[in-house]
Amino acid sequence: MRQEWLMLRVIMCLVPFAFLSVGCEKDKNGSDDASSGANAEADVIYSAGTGKVRGTWTFDLDKGVEAGEKIDFHWNRLSADKTDTYLEPRNGARFKAMGLVDFGAITKSDVVAASLSTAKIHHSALPVNAVVIYKTDEGRYGKFEVRGFSGNEDLTLRWVTWE
Repeated sequence: MRQEWLMLRVIMCLVPFAFLSVGCEKDKNGSDDASSGANAEADVIYSAGTGKVRGTWTFDLDKGVEAGEKIDFHWNRLSADKTDTYLEPRNGARFKAMGLVDFGAITKSDVVAASLSTAKIHHSALPVNAVVIYKTDEGRYGKFEVRGFSGNEDLTLRWVTWE
């Protein structure tokens, strides 16, 4: 009886650590190298969250604030009928509209490898759920997803900026 009790205590102590073996399987090519398929190093997040950029305001994607000290883009609304609204890069920030792609699937290495631009992006290229990748004015890479529009063509977004 004492041995059974001891064995039960050992098992109870080890069960919480069972999760450590999850994800250690070999990939489809038979490799157990962590660099296969995904980034070998985790993409370290500098800032992330959701926010709103009011029509004609600016946004800092490093800090995640509207009208910050070092802005990355101006959400420029030029007409009352909402046909002339653009995302205009500022201070050397660069962007690329990716369209309706899986936000979660885009990694930092994808963004680093992409051809980014300082050209403005018209509102029509940014439907709800569209993804935009970027390099901030401070040199960090990231992505944001258009979550919606409201009021004065305010842009609601979800962003991730990596170290």
